[in-house]
Amino acid sequence: MRLSVHLPPLRGPALREYVRALEGLGVDFVLATDHVAMPQPRPDGTPRSIYPPTLRMLEPLATLAFVAGCTERIGLETGILILPQRQPALVAKTVATLDFLSGGRVRLGIGVGWQEPEFEAMGVPFRERGARMDEAIEVLKLLWTSDHATFRGRFYTLDDMVAEPKPVQRPHPPLVCGGASPAALRRAGRLANGWIANAQQTPESFRANRERVLDAARQAGREAEVTIFEAAAGPPSDRPADLAERIRAFRDAGATDFALWPAMGMGAAPSLRTPEGQIEYLRRFVEEVWPEFAG
Repeated sequence: MRLSVHLPPLRGPALREYVRALEGLGVDFVLATDHVAMPQPRPDGTPRSIYPPTLRMLEPLATLAFVAGCTERIGLETGILILPQRQPALVAKTVATLDFLSGGRVRLGIGVGWQEPEFEAMGVPFRERGARMDEAIEVLKLLWTSDHATFRGRFYTLDDMVAEPKPVQRPHPPLVCGGASPAALRRAGRLANGWIANAQQTPESFRANRERVLDAARQAGREAEVTIFEAAAGPPSDRPADLAERIRAFRDAGATDFALWPAMGMGAAPSLRTPEGQIEYLRRFVEEVWPEFAG
């Protein structure tokens, strides 16, 4: 299995030290997640998001570009980028640039999103997000792989276009779809290279959803292209060994990757609420727990 760690929203110097420490520990990927704007509660106090409105969240592609310049080996993953909110040709260019500059270290986790007020702020109709997602994936692939990219969809058009430089990874950086709805799982099998689960998935639901993704891949004749299945969990305590049984269950359910959320302020133990505490936790995790699963 490969190990990913979600990045906390640290300022530049602190983030630089954090990611260099992760690279030194042998972590395979850092993950940067995505929300452009958070809605304030309604006047009566009713929340419009599961997150607090003042949650600090760095823009993922800009963050990973910074991380790329601070590191040499560690993989750069969005976990996840809300693709339908963005113009896909620009995403294709940005991701290709990041892959080019980093020497082929990008893995693009993508999803349709769920926060309707955020779509309104971005000027994108919320009800169109699934259809836009499907077209956007096709646009990404075409611009990454073709010198004569042509596409005519409902939302996006390419007329014999070329975008250079191409990504280092061929045919393109891996695409991993998030989401657990039937449509999201089918999309992962039809169009992507794998599926990334959120931390709410149990090993049992992970196994069932993985099989749904593979069923869709088989029906599309592309099972060999769908090889990444990433499970996730947050540390339940400041004891790394508490996660071993959970990771073991995900591995047995078919996970190829495991993403760890030691994020500050997300229900973690007090010792994990500082960058130094997280790094110490991760050091112990890599030394005490991960050798059973690495490779």
